[in-house]
This record gives sequence, structure tokens and C-alpha cells, in this order.
Amino acid sequence: MTDIGLLTGCLLVFGGVFAGYVNAVAGGGSALTIPLFMYCGLDASLANGTNRVSVGIQAISANLSFKKAGVSTDKTVFWPMLWVITGSTVGACIAVSLSSSFLNIVFSVIFLVLAAIIARGPGLLKPPDHSAAGHPLMAVVSYLFIGAYGGAFQAGVGVPLLLALVQLGGLDVVKGNAFKTLIIFVYTGLVLLIFSGVGQVVWLPGLLVGLGGVFGSVIGAKHVISKGSNLVRWVVIIILSISGFRGLWIALSA
Repeated sequence: MTDIGLLTGCLLVFGGVFAGYVNAVAGGGSALTIPLFMYCGLDASLANGTNRVSVGIQAISANLSFKKAGVSTDKTVFWPMLWVITGSTVGACIAVSLSSSFLNIVFSVIFLVLAAIIARGPGLLKPPDHSAAGHPLMAVVSYLFIGAYGGAFQAGVGVPLLLALVQLGGLDVVKGNAFKTLIIFVYTGLVLLIFSGVGQVVWLPGLLVGLGGVFGSVIGAKHVISKGSNLVRWVVIIILSISGFRGLWIALSA
């Protein structure tokens, strides 16, 4: 996919803007970009790997926006980041060996589950209003599982990562978002090397979505706890539902 038409290119960029906003507000933008890549012609394996390009670009952009606004990370990010990186490396090594048809079914189920959860209420696209530091062992296990899921599939990982940082790490919601974007950027760089090494990355569409994501993540970082998340909620639900049913239809018709 080295030759992209104007319409497809615009679709990738504007899709990246929307996904970047959703990622910065709470997380879940990959649940939109992966079906976007698949709609533009990539199979599930290539979409999964290519998505990491845009995720990394959006994550560092959002983190820089938080820093510019005076919300920076500190040394307490080290341990959550270490456990997430460990889990994500294992998850990515597993994901690259999965078939495209199997991944297509997995992503379809993930999209439909996310749509159902988000439809229950607007809270999932907003950070919780309180924090309660959890047991250290529970935090380690949670970060490992979140990292493994992120390394394998990525879609929607920002939501549980944010919740873990706030509820188990004891961070406030704004700092939790800043930590989240930094952790995702670091582990995505390592995961991208794994996917690229087995030829599951198509750089041009990934860069286009990432370019759009820069603008979206900047906007999202500025409105991280705003009513804007409610405005995108039903659009996210509709896109996830259509993508999930479409993927299952293709898989079952094959």
C-alpha cells in the first residue's frame, strides 16, 4: 500500500484526528483506527502492526501537550511503565504469530464488546472522579495484563491503563492521562520493532493517521475532562458496532 489516493489519504488523516482526540481524552482510539486501516485495504495482521505507528505518534504528541500545559510525569512512572512494557513485549510476540483471519474475528468481538460497554454510560470515556491506591501485587498483575493486551491488540487499552494508574497508582485523573500517554509511547516503540521485524507494518497509512492524530491529541489533551467526550461517545459506539458486525460477516462468509 505505497500508492494512496487523495480520498483514502484524507480519510486516514481525518480518522486520525478523531482517534487522536479520543486517545487523549481517555483511550480507545485504536478501536477506531484499526477498522479504518482494514476499510482502506489492509488485512487484520497488517492493520494491527501498522496501527502502532499512529499510536506512537499520537501518544508522544499528547504527552508533550500535557507537559506544555504544566502536567509532567515523574519517577513514579517507572514501575508501571516497566510492568506494562514487560507484558506488551510478550503480547506482541504472540500477536505476530496469529493468522489474519483469527485476528479479524478477535477484533470484531473486541469492537462489539467495547461498543456495548461504552453504551452503558458515558463514564468509560471519562476518567473517574476519585482515586484509591491499590495493593502493590494487584497493581503489578494489572499492569502486566494491560501490557499484554496492549502489545497484542492495542484497541481500547488506554481505558484500563488510565483506570489502573488512577485507582491503583493513586494519581489524579489529569496526571494519570499524562502518565498513560508516556507509557503507551515507550512500549509502542518496542512493540513496533517486533511487528516491523516480521513485515506487518505499512508505514505510509500509519504515518497519515499519525499526522491527523497529532492534531486530535492536542485538542483532546486540552479538553481531557470536558463534555467533549460525550459528544464523541455515540459516534464511537456506531463505528465500533458497524466495524464489529462487518468483520464477523466477512469472517463467517469466507
